[in-house]
This record gives sequence, C-alpha cells and structure tokens, in this order.
Amino acid sequence: MVENIFVSMSIVFLIVIELSGMAKSTDIQAIANNNQEQLLSVIPNLGRFTIIHCLNVLFLVMGYLLVFPEFLSTDSQALSLLLILTIALLLVLPILEIEDYDRFFREPQVADSLAIHAIMSVSLTILIPILLVFTVGLTEIGIVSMGSNIISILFQLLLVATVVFGTLKFLSDLRSELRESEKQDQPQIAS
Repeated sequence: MVENIFVSMSIVFLIVIELSGMAKSTDIQAIANNNQEQLLSVIPNLGRFTIIHCLNVLFLVMGYLLVFPEFLSTDSQALSLLLILTIALLLVLPILEIEDYDRFFREPQVADSLAIHAIMSVSLTILIPILLVFTVGLTEIGIVSMGSNIISILFQLLLVATVVFGTLKFLSDLRSELRESEKQDQPQIAS
C-alpha cells in the first residue's frame, strides 16, 4: 500500500508543479486590471489562474488525506517525509504560481494574500489530523454514536469551509494587491 501512495503522490506533485508553471505563465496582472469584477458574484476573476490554483489546492489536500491515514497506521519515516513535502508544497504554492510575488517581496510587509494562504495551509495541516484521528479512533474502539457522527460531520464542514473561504479570500486579496501594485507602477503625471 505504501508503494502505491508514493507513486500516487509523485504523480500529484508532478501535476501540481506543471499546473503551477501554467499559472505562472498567465498574465494575471492584466486580468486583474480588467474591468470584469467577479465570476458567479463571489469568485474573483483572475482568468484561468483561478481554476489552476483551485485544482492545485484540491490535489494537495486530497494527497494529504491519502497519506495521513497510512501515516497513522504504519511507522514509516518515508511517509513522514511525504507529509512534510505535501505541506511544504501547499505552503509555497502561491510563490510557485505567481511571478508577481517577486515584486511584492521587495516591500517590507508580507502580502496579505500570501499570509491568508499560509494561514489556510496551517489550518488544514491541523484540521485534517484532528478529523481523521477523531473519526478513525472512534470507529476503531467501537464508539459510533449519533454525537460522534455529528462531530465528524462538523469537522468535515469546517475543513471544506476552510478550503473554500481561504481560497476565495486569497484570490480576492491577490486581485486587490495586483491592482494596487499596477497603480503604484504607473508614472505620476505632474499637473
């Protein structure tokens, strides 16, 4: 089983890296300055970058969900490394996807979008183990009650909400930062 996880995660890592390259080639600065406000009234419009970023986050979260239960059931240092790589890739994902962060790093403060993404990544790193340990632990010791099912469902909803709202906030902040940086880069006309 462990070998299958390594093969699966290697494929996931390759897909995420390739999609990140595609996202980096997207001119999100021009798209952010476009007059179109949002997709479906809640999703910031950053063109194909929005879809690529959401797919990358989904692949990494699903990979984490694939690796962590196996990590709990075996004592494998290789799985520990795989978990660390998955978390690290999730944390640095925006830097891999967005070329304009080079410009943001020249400023003394951290970009809000990057901070939001880091908070979401750390939250997922904490929530997923709690959810899996709670769900698997109660099932293994034979305690499956209505209360434990409700708590499990609440943790799952919290996990989904963290991903959805964290990603939407990240995209919204990124769009605002790109628009603001464009304004700062334009030469001021003296009157």
